Amino acid sequence: MKRLFTYLLGNSPEFSLNYRISNAILLLSVLFGIQSTIGNIMLDLPVITIIASALAGVVLFFLYYISRFKNKREIAVILALSLSVVFYIPIMWIGNGGSIGGMVYYIFLYGAFTMSALDGKKSFIFIGLFITVSFLLYILEYNHQIKIYDYNTPFDRLADILISFVFVLLGISITIYIYKSQYQKSNTLLEGKNIELSQLVQEITSQRDEIETQRDEIITQRDRVSEQNKIISKQNRDIKDSINYAKKIQNAVLPQNELLQKILNNFFIIYKPKDVVSGDFYWVAEVDKYKVIVVADCTGHGVPGGFMSMLGVSFLNEIILKDKILQASKIIHTLRKYIIYSLKQQGNIGEQADGMDLSVCVLNTETYELEYSGANNSIYIVSKNNLAEQNPNRIKEFLCTEKDIKNKLYQIFPDKMPVSYYVRMDRFTNVNVKLQKNDCLYMLTDGYADQFGGNKGRKLGYKRLRKTILINSCTELTEQKAKFNEALDNWQASTEQIDDITVLAVKI
Repeated sequence: MKRLFTYLLGNSPEFSLNYRISNAILLLSVLFGIQSTIGNIMLDLPVITIIASALAGVVLFFLYYISRFKNKREIAVILALSLSVVFYIPIMWIGNGGSIGGMVYYIFLYGAFTMSALDGKKSFIFIGLFITVSFLLYILEYNHQIKIYDYNTPFDRLADILISFVFVLLGISITIYIYKSQYQKSNTLLEGKNIELSQLVQEITSQRDEIETQRDEIITQRDRVSEQNKIISKQNRDIKDSINYAKKIQNAVLPQNELLQKILNNFFIIYKPKDVVSGDFYWVAEVDKYKVIVVADCTGHGVPGGFMSMLGVSFLNEIILKDKILQASKIIHTLRKYIIYSLKQQGNIGEQADGMDLSVCVLNTETYELEYSGANNSIYIVSKNNLAEQNPNRIKEFLCTEKDIKNKLYQIFPDKMPVSYYVRMDRFTNVNVKLQKNDCLYMLTDGYADQFGGNKGRKLGYKRLRKTILINSCTELTEQKAKFNEALDNWQASTEQIDDITVLAVKI
């Protein structure tokens, strides 16, 4: 039965309660039309009455169809009410006994249908129309009694009233039953929706509480992070201040420009730390007739390299200025002993091999004899003398490919040992060469040649370094410094500097 009602009246999710009640009343009106047609035939009422009731039943079925299956409820209801009040009620009133016939019960049913099927102004409009038509029909019956068709016998009148009453009562009962069942169904669905809504509200509330908890945690974490950021920022400032102060100390222990100018006279220096503090350092001194020049590259860069550089400067001051050691190889050998002793190096596996690579040059200002000793650091000399003849095993000659450059470049190779504990602990050796005025000495660390750049991201390399020295060897040192910087900048471009860079050039 429920499936039949669902099919005839419509599914609950698709049709509201009023919609389903309207469909039920339209369907009952079709049944009443059939009942009226059969009753009118049995009572031998006028043909116009029989046709009117049958036609009303057909039209109402059509209106039920467009309401139920075409979702045109409001149009169907308005047409049904209009048909009843304008056409069906007047014909049945005139042809079915007037106010004393069974039509009064159908008029009552019309009023109930109007109130249940329409809302607001439309309901009042059709009730007003119904009252107006009924009032006019009463006037017609009162003034023109002969035009109201009466029953053949009192039994016919009684039968028509009884049948009309039974069918109207049955229709009202069915309507009430349908309304109750559909109302309960709607209530059940509404309760289900309310339960779902309540569960959804609980879920939303739970999610809101969880979100608020997470928000509070995020705020707490944000405040903690903000506080930590303040601490870290202060620590960074302190560290930067300390590093900047370390830079001031390092700059203070490096030879000042006045001292360099006094001892070297004609020179240039390129000094580019990778970080604030450098692991490279240079050192000069003049003792009696000897000028001592040192360029060193300590292990690492930044703060660790800076500590090593200041340690190296301190040891050189003691070795050369205090102990008056002026032999290049002995200077490096003594420096190695000091570093091994100070850093407590024993050559154990996994031990840090902190130390430095450096070149030491001792120039006799009277004879222009240069004594060189190196720990992994070569030196370069541009000279008119044939230096390669003086020590072919340690000196190599390079010529410039440029036609206008006649100068020759000589590279003097170092001992392949660092100034630290190492698997090879031989004594460092000297290379002595005879120079003349206007010869040029170049001492540098590996940072210049090892800098990455160019189109393919490769190292600048010693070949390009030697070419830079040769093609600029005929110019003044101030101009050479600019060319060295220009060559490095062009090669490096936007590539990050990878190591400390030091280049020291001196014209004899």
